[in-house]
Amino acid sequence: MSLSFLTKASLAGLFLLGGIACTNSTPVRPAQGAAESARITADPAWFTAEGFTGKAIWDAVTGTLTFTQSISLGQGDYGGDYKNDFYFQVPNDVNTIIINNGVTVTGGFRVNFGSTSVNHNVTVQGQTAGGTARVFGTSLSGWVWGPDRQSGNADDIADNEKWKYGLFSTTGSGFRLTVKNLKLENSRSYNITSFSNPITVDNCFIVDSRPTDGINCDGFSAGAGSVVKNSTFQVTDDAIKLYKDLTVTNVTINLRRNGAAFQLGWGSESTNTSTLTNVLVNGQSPDNYTNLPKEGGGTISGTAYNRGLFSWVSGGASTTRTITIDGLKTTGLASAIMFAGNNTWREYPTFEVGSTSATINMTGSNLNITCRQAAANTKGNFTLNMCGSTAKSATYSCGTGNSVTGDTN
Repeated sequence: MSLSFLTKASLAGLFLLGGIACTNSTPVRPAQGAAESARITADPAWFTAEGFTGKAIWDAVTGTLTFTQSISLGQGDYGGDYKNDFYFQVPNDVNTIIINNGVTVTGGFRVNFGSTSVNHNVTVQGQTAGGTARVFGTSLSGWVWGPDRQSGNADDIADNEKWKYGLFSTTGSGFRLTVKNLKLENSRSYNITSFSNPITVDNCFIVDSRPTDGINCDGFSAGAGSVVKNSTFQVTDDAIKLYKDLTVTNVTINLRRNGAAFQLGWGSESTNTSTLTNVLVNGQSPDNYTNLPKEGGGTISGTAYNRGLFSWVSGGASTTRTITIDGLKTTGLASAIMFAGNNTWREYPTFEVGSTSATINMTGSNLNITCRQAAANTKGNFTLNMCGSTAKSATYSCGTGNSVTGDTN
């Protein structure tokens, strides 16, 4: 079986590989007269310049670009202008990009970057339900370290620029990017990022399948009004960042060692509100240790993680996160441990907050959450109503929490 196109249903007991589920078929172009056919298929300058001839079809009437054969953008991991040639900067005349079944685009998509301005919604999608369309990044686990492959040197990608080098990124505001029916695999850096624009992710499988964890391969962070639904995340950093108003529905997170299921902030992110519905978090770190030094003394054993379930790392945050949950289930975290710094470890927490001024307002129903301890420390201000309880806890169980399915596509 091809490793690139396993289905998500085959994930049971696995954490490295998977496939996709897709909806919507590619529209079939009707027969045209000679003049009309020429008008539709005439290729714009950017089409030729990008090397799409023979690999894609352009329909000027609908603004649809269809990739019909696999293609690699740029000159590999570090060839040529590797920071930019790897990316297709979507022109303003493109409304929809379709990637056909069996086709892999090795490269990324940038919307409204540089001199390429976009003032309308853009959709990038796979071809059909159950299809095998893929966007691929790199086989390197630390691409952000630069050509010398060493962390901490001048050719590293700066932390505040890593968002540019994922698989999908946007700048500006005033339009929505929709990414659906795709497998996103082995991103160079963050998978999907926007600061202001809303992004919709629907029916996608976002995965890191490298034998060693990718570096900074976070899953999703985007502008207010973003939606993540019917999708599975299996990444090697924070899966979903609750930095702006966000709706998450029917989602599975297969949690690896590095990163949180839900990251509330690393910096000065603004006050926001998020809704989580029918979300399944499976602890699937491959690292299990015994008799490690425990924070405060003694030893501790368990499956290792670097961040808590709800993690707010920032030490200076003074804003508020309001989170409403209807259906959240965890597995594999009851005996987990989390790195505590200074070569010590602690029990895996439901809440991890780094600032005494941070505020979390959280309401939860239909829960089946089991972690190893309630909180990593006493920081943060909490207003909770979790299964009717106002207390921080390692476990919450009520309603139909045990029936939460997450992504079932």
